Amino acid sequence: LSDSASRERYDHMRRNPRHYNNDGNHFYWRTDGNGGFDFGDDGGGVNDLHDFIRTHFGFGARRGQYQQRPPQNRTVRLAMQVPLAETLAEQSKTLKISFGGKEELITIKIPRGIRSQSVRYPHIGDRTHKDQPAGDVIVDFTVTIPDGYAVSGFDIHTEISVDCIHAMLGTKATVTNIDGTKFELDIPAGTQNNTKFGIPDKGLYHTGTEFRGRLVIAVNIVIPKNLSSEQVELLKKLQETLNHKEPV
Repeated sequence: LSDSASRERYDHMRRNPRHYNNDGNHFYWRTDGNGGFDFGDDGGGVNDLHDFIRTHFGFGARRGQYQQRPPQNRTVRLAMQVPLAETLAEQSKTLKISFGGKEELITIKIPRGIRSQSVRYPHIGDRTHKDQPAGDVIVDFTVTIPDGYAVSGFDIHTEISVDCIHAMLGTKATVTNIDGTKFELDIPAGTQNNTKFGIPDKGLYHTGTEFRGRLVIAVNIVIPKNLSSEQVELLKKLQETLNHKEPV
């Protein structure tokens, strides 16, 4: 309908009770009283609406050439949860699907770096109609994040606690990633609360690439409670050596 003259003629056909076919004869288009339409002939005959549309708009088929579309195998949709640690490698999973009154097991591959997203697996599902391609399977993945971790982009975030004395003097701390891998982290002397350290290439993968984010560790400085009188005196002496003023 990109041709303006054809569009005008088509619009005229819809607005008025009489129209012309490609031979110049009239035909009429009336409602059937049930919300549908009835195509008829007012004497000149319609070599038919199909010819009209095909001739003027470049598509359609002659009467008698239409064929009913064969029944298609349906698309099956499933939901699956994936632990965050399992996104670090490609996984194979076996799923159960139902079609045609029976159940069948299928195997799918979950790509490394999968996020909470939908993935279509073509032609591995419904096979009710044997003469047609098998239906697709769509899996809606939800990635679950364990307690103590968070995700930002491709970075994995976690935190560790370090007592204030070790933060002042410097120390080493053990960090555990989501897959159980452990790393030794150097905490330099004078580390402040909420200081963040990043370990490159220990985060999440970008699907289909070798790119990987960081493991980001935030340091939570712990202040001891219920000090003994001896400990308090030692801290007071330390305070004097540091020449710290009283807070205002």
